Amino acid sequence: MKIEMIQVTDDIDGEPDASTYTFGYNGTMYEIDLSETHSVQLQEFLAPFVAAGRRLQNGNGKAKTPRQRRGGPGSPAEIRQWWLDNPDGLPGWSSRGAIPAHVLRAWEQRHQQPQPPEPEPEPEPELPAEDGPAPVKRARPRKRQPADA
Repeated sequence: MKIEMIQVTDDIDGEPDASTYTFGYNGTMYEIDLSETHSVQLQEFLAPFVAAGRRLQNGNGKAKTPRQRRGGPGSPAEIRQWWLDNPDGLPGWSSRGAIPAHVLRAWEQRHQQPQPPEPEPEPEPELPAEDGPAPVKRARPRKRQPADA
């Protein structure tokens, strides 16, 4: 039987018997091998920042997107009750867990507010004729295009 010994050395000064540490900064995770001396220096340096910071639960260095809690119309409880009672017979009803996307889409389609129609643009007024030809519509001024530099 062959036994291999791997010696981890400090990444800063090459001192033997180092341990591996993982840390994150600016959204990037790092790993470094440090001796006891450098490990203590790093821990002392980071201590006030760690104490003031917030720990992330997912551990990958990226903040989780906060979920918005919605109450009232459209709350998960209301959607779930509608799902149970709905006449469309949407499959997969469950009292727990995430509400499937097909159920959310059906609920939104059923409960979306009708949008008022957009008003039609008013026609431009015609100028009265003064002893001459028929009235002419005014042309809208054109936007000035910046000169190429």
